[in-house]
Amino acid sequence: MKPPTEKELCIAAESLLGDISYGNFSAYFARYCEIFSPSYSHDAITDIDQPLVGSHSEVLRLVQKLKDDPSLTRDEFTKLATPKGDLTAAEETWLVKAVTSVAFMINCASKDSYSSGFQYEDATRVTWERDQGFACFVEQTFRANVATTPEQEARNRVAISDRKSLKAWKLAKRNKITIRRTDDLFEHLRYDRRDRVLHVFHHTTWLQAQLKRSKKVDFEIGFKESISM
Repeated sequence: MKPPTEKELCIAAESLLGDISYGNFSAYFARYCEIFSPSYSHDAITDIDQPLVGSHSEVLRLVQKLKDDPSLTRDEFTKLATPKGDLTAAEETWLVKAVTSVAFMINCASKDSYSSGFQYEDATRVTWERDQGFACFVEQTFRANVATTPEQEARNRVAISDRKSLKAWKLAKRNKITIRRTDDLFEHLRYDRRDRVLHVFHHTTWLQAQLKRSKKVDFEIGFKESISM
């Protein structure tokens, strides 16, 4: 699919970000084009015989289906998205990853990239299960990723007390930690001890847009309601 035109960018920015000023979201739309227009952004092309999404308006339609009913299971969503069915496993995985990535900046199928016998410790490798509601998946994953042991909580309190002196350059220069950008909210501040890599979600303007959209929303709003915003 070709990259979005200026008009399509304005429509997408308003629909996905609540702001028609698409120029403020260059990093976000670069990621958008990596997903839906890979041959034009010089990225690897997904091995799919026929494009599953034929237009940018179709992208917005699929996002809206998930927002209209966040309780949809993965199977229910793929059936709504492709009524004719006959998707291969790779095509289905690509579809759910693409839509959730541009709508919510999360990778809902990172575990699908690995074989069933692969051993891992990273809690961010997850999969939206076929019979699982999307809102339930998001809530369970975020809650699992913020769960801490007493020892971790103690270290967090120390880090918070020293937050004024905690600088990225200190982590890199003094502690030899590599800070790597991530497009996945599930990976934000995940630290790979073996390779000494700290992942940081870098789409600050996307976060600011979401905060602006939720400015008048009750702080105690549930996951399902927040997805529908």
